[in-house]
Amino acid sequence: LWILYVLLTLIFSILLYFSGMNLFDATNHSMSTISTGGFSTKNIGVAHWSDNIAVQYLLIILMFVGGTNFSLIYLMTKGQFKKIWNNEEFRWYIALTAAVTLLIFLALFFVVFPYQSKVEYSFFAFEQAFRASLFHVISVISTTAIYIEDYTDWLTITTLIFFALFFIGGSAGSTSGGITVIRHVLLIKNSLIEFKR
Repeated sequence: LWILYVLLTLIFSILLYFSGMNLFDATNHSMSTISTGGFSTKNIGVAHWSDNIAVQYLLIILMFVGGTNFSLIYLMTKGQFKKIWNNEEFRWYIALTAAVTLLIFLALFFVVFPYQSKVEYSFFAFEQAFRASLFHVISVISTTAIYIEDYTDWLTITTLIFFALFFIGGSAGSTSGGITVIRHVLLIKNSLIEFKR
């Protein structure tokens, strides 16, 4: 697992470097993102690269990996994808991330962006809303807590959703904090059994 962790850090350091960061920034952001620590070398954090789409998508992937159980990442290197998909927590992690991203995306694309007169309806607006929602949802659920925009300026409901995501957290066996997805799944299942009884 340590070898895997170090390799992921090195790979993403190189990718971030070729995406527009200097070597110092790329190395530091790779280390702080895979560990879901959220530290940055810039005063305004990752928002410094708010115009660099490649950096943002790489950080999205890295945060998602940081919030995933590392034993599943190890299984991925072995090509055991069926075992990964059979992991119930991983399926819930993906489903929760996708569902909340969709909600935030709809709020951004149809309410926030038109209200702010930020961009007109176009593919660019669609992609920007998708990227912003996906970035911030994964940042919050993995407890990395880096940002490219001030999402507290969006809507009250989106802020409440993000607040709830902080408590859920990522997967057990990951670097993220929070109560973890599997504990929430067990709580829901146990509650349903008790109600049934």
